[in-house]
Amino acid sequence: MALTRQQALEECKKLSKQAVNLRKQIQAVNTWIEFLSKGGKFTPENQRKAKLQLEDYNNRLKETVNKIKTLINQFNLKSAEL
Repeated sequence: MALTRQQALEECKKLSKQAVNLRKQIQAVNTWIEFLSKGGKFTPENQRKAKLQLEDYNNRLKETVNKIKTLINQFNLKSAEL
């Protein structure tokens, strides 16, 4: 089923919120890394977990941004509409 222009706008809004949440999660992981680093408790296991989490969030953010760009280009959406 093809999206209508209105559905594309709604999808962009939803994806934008998702991108903001992913950025917040990335910042939270970075804060966690900073906290552990200062306390000297940044173990190899913590480093591995943090790296995997950051990779996952960054990949999901890239995918989300690419979806938004595709919808904007496909439907010629304007930033004021979003």
